[in-house]
Amino acid sequence: MKIRVVIACRNCLLREGVRSLLELAGDIEVIGDSDGRTPAIGHIGAAEPDLVIADLPTLDASTAGDTTLLMARFDRPPHLLVLVPVGTTDGIRRALESGAAGFLLTDMCSEQLVAGVRAAAAGFVVIPPKIMDAAMDRAVARPPINVSVPQVRLSALTESERKVLAALGRGLTNQQISVSLNLSPATVKTYVSRILVNLGLSNRTQAALLASRVDFGQLT
Repeated sequence: MKIRVVIACRNCLLREGVRSLLELAGDIEVIGDSDGRTPAIGHIGAAEPDLVIADLPTLDASTAGDTTLLMARFDRPPHLLVLVPVGTTDGIRRALESGAAGFLLTDMCSEQLVAGVRAAAAGFVVIPPKIMDAAMDRAVARPPINVSVPQVRLSALTESERKVLAALGRGLTNQQISVSLNLSPATVKTYVSRILVNLGLSNRTQAALLASRVDFGQLT
């Protein structure tokens, strides 16, 4: 089965370039695109995408083609990858608040682009090393972990939940966590859901970024 993708990007050249590169991959199908000013939903009919690729201007809440609103139309929300210019730090937090599963750099080669799409569709967190530090510093859409409330919430996690959170911080998928911790996939899914609720996070990407900053040995 092919990975179904929608592209929402204000830059015509970038949008068409990404589409052309993805269409060269045999396992990816671009089922719709948008200029970021009008919703891409109109281009895809009844077929629901597995993944949406959007640029930062499209994620701005003031745009008519707000990708968050587009994704809300689906019974099963697709993964969201955000196109980020090299050197950009502004907007990473906004992207995560919109539910981003990761980022694609605009200077990526075709192989990296396709690999990123495949990884996100498989449930991986996709954060290129070039923006990892900036993402950790600026993107977590919650108070810093040294603030009293988040610290209390972290300390309230069970030992099993802490292990799952740490695994999320290493970028593991639910299936990989299942194998690593000898848990059933259903149990892992339950733990992830409880972690997000207990920490007040919106998605596993936020949990992964938060986990990368936690000293689990210091939790009581």
